[in-house]
Amino acid sequence: MPDPVAGNDANTKALNSRIDKLPRYSGQPFGMDASRYNRVRRGLLRLHGPLTFRAPGLRHLDVILEPDAWICVDASLNDIPVFAWTDFEVKGRSALHEPVRCKLYTYHAHALIIVDRILEAIEDHLDTLLQDRLGNR
Repeated sequence: MPDPVAGNDANTKALNSRIDKLPRYSGQPFGMDASRYNRVRRGLLRLHGPLTFRAPGLRHLDVILEPDAWICVDASLNDIPVFAWTDFEVKGRSALHEPVRCKLYTYHAHALIIVDRILEAIEDHLDTLLQDRLGNR
């Protein structure tokens, strides 16, 4: 069955294939907090993702949320990725409270400095969008 969140947006597919081909500064396993992963997944379903927004307080950085990748890009440098979470291991997932294993790839030497800030921005942005959507019904 096709993923109901996965869109056919050409730009999204182009970015996904592009980040796979770019040289990475580092790559490491990452345990994404289950509540955070579930919130993004639910947000993408309800808001008909993918979603893109400017990271507050971080000039020129945009966040792109897709079902299979969450990407932070530098908009001033032609959307060059700064870092990305990819390869979410959700097949066969039986416990919604356990962290979701994925990969965190960095494309810049100082990318890890802002990872936590971007995660907070993702939560705040989704909360605002979902509250606006539910409040306007």
